[in-house]
Amino acid sequence: MLALGLVLNALGIGLFCWAIFSLAVYALPFYVALSIGMTAFQSGAGLIGTLLIATAGGKRVHGVRPTQTAPRQAKISRQANDGNPIRDRANAT
Repeated sequence: MLALGLVLNALGIGLFCWAIFSLAVYALPFYVALSIGMTAFQSGAGLIGTLLIATAGGKRVHGVRPTQTAPRQAKISRQANDGNPIRDRANAT
Protein backbone atom coordinates (compact mmCIF):
# COMPACT_ATOMS: atom_id res chain seq x y z
CA MET A 1 0.00 0.00 0.00
CA LEU A 2 2.86 2.37 0.74
CA ALA A 3 4.39 1.84 -2.69
CA LEU A 4 1.02 2.37 -4.36
CA GLY A 5 0.56 5.61 -2.44
CA LEU A 6 3.99 6.88 -3.47
CA VAL A 7 3.42 6.01 -7.12
CA LEU A 8 -0.02 7.64 -7.19
CA ASN A 9 1.38 10.71 -5.42
CA ALA A 10 4.13 11.07 -8.02
CA LEU A 11 1.63 10.63 -10.86
CA GLY A 12 -0.69 13.20 -9.29
CA ILE A 13 2.09 15.77 -8.97
CA GLY A 14 3.18 15.11 -12.55
CA LEU A 15 -0.39 15.50 -13.82
CA PHE A 16 -0.78 18.74 -11.88
CA CYS A 17 2.47 20.18 -13.28
CA TRP A 18 1.47 19.16 -16.82
CA ALA A 19 -1.91 20.87 -16.40
CA ILE A 20 -0.34 24.07 -15.02
CA PHE A 21 2.14 24.39 -17.89
CA SER A 22 -0.44 23.49 -20.53
CA LEU A 23 -2.88 26.08 -19.24
CA ALA A 24 -0.18 28.74 -18.92
CA VAL A 25 0.12 28.75 -22.71
CA TYR A 26 -3.41 30.17 -22.91
CA ALA A 27 -3.33 32.40 -19.83
CA LEU A 28 -1.18 35.18 -21.31
CA PRO A 29 -3.21 35.66 -24.53
CA PHE A 30 -6.43 35.60 -22.51
CA TYR A 31 -5.12 38.23 -20.09
CA VAL A 32 -3.90 40.44 -22.93
CA ALA A 33 -7.21 40.10 -24.76
CA LEU A 34 -9.10 40.93 -21.58
CA SER A 35 -6.95 44.01 -20.92
CA ILE A 36 -7.24 45.23 -24.53
CA GLY A 37 -10.98 44.61 -24.51
CA MET A 38 -11.53 46.54 -21.29
CA THR A 39 -9.47 49.45 -22.59
CA ALA A 40 -11.33 49.46 -25.92
CA PHE A 41 -14.74 49.33 -24.24
CA GLN A 42 -13.90 52.16 -21.86
CA SER A 43 -12.68 54.31 -24.76
CA GLY A 44 -16.03 53.92 -26.54
CA ALA A 45 -15.39 51.21 -29.15
CA GLY A 46 -18.78 49.57 -28.54
CA LEU A 47 -19.53 45.95 -27.85
CA ILE A 48 -18.80 44.53 -31.33
CA GLY A 49 -15.66 46.66 -31.74
CA THR A 50 -14.44 45.58 -28.33
CA LEU A 51 -14.91 41.89 -29.18
CA LEU A 52 -13.10 42.29 -32.50
CA ILE A 53 -10.19 44.24 -31.01
CA ALA A 54 -9.81 41.89 -28.03
CA THR A 55 -9.94 38.79 -30.24
CA ALA A 56 -7.36 40.22 -32.63
CA GLY A 57 -5.06 41.16 -29.73
CA GLY A 58 -5.33 37.74 -28.10
CA LYS A 59 -4.70 35.94 -31.38
CA ARG A 60 -1.72 38.16 -32.10
CA VAL A 61 -0.10 37.45 -28.74
CA HIS A 62 -0.79 33.74 -29.03
CA GLY A 63 0.64 33.58 -32.55
CA VAL A 64 3.62 35.90 -32.11
CA ARG A 65 5.06 34.49 -28.90
CA PRO A 66 6.50 31.22 -30.33
CA THR A 67 8.11 33.09 -33.22
CA GLN A 68 9.72 35.55 -30.83
CA THR A 69 11.32 32.95 -28.60
CA ALA A 70 12.46 30.45 -31.26
CA PRO A 71 14.99 32.68 -33.09
CA ARG A 72 16.51 33.80 -29.80
CA GLN A 73 17.10 30.22 -28.71
CA ALA A 74 18.61 29.33 -32.07
CA LYS A 75 20.91 32.36 -31.98
CA ILE A 76 22.16 31.49 -28.49
CA SER A 77 22.78 27.88 -29.47
CA ARG A 78 24.65 29.01 -32.59
CA GLN A 79 26.87 31.26 -30.46
CA ALA A 80 27.51 28.49 -27.96
CA ASN A 81 28.42 25.99 -30.69
CA ASP A 82 30.26 28.49 -32.85
CA GLY A 83 33.68 26.89 -32.84
CA ASN A 84 35.00 23.39 -33.10
CA PRO A 85 37.37 22.77 -30.15
CA ILE A 86 39.50 20.32 -32.14
CA ARG A 87 39.84 22.73 -35.05
CA ASP A 88 40.53 25.67 -32.69
CA ARG A 89 43.22 23.67 -30.88
CA ALA A 90 44.87 22.79 -34.20
CA ASN A 91 44.88 26.43 -35.35
CA ALA A 92 46.29 27.68 -32.04
CA THR A 93 49.65 25.93 -32.49
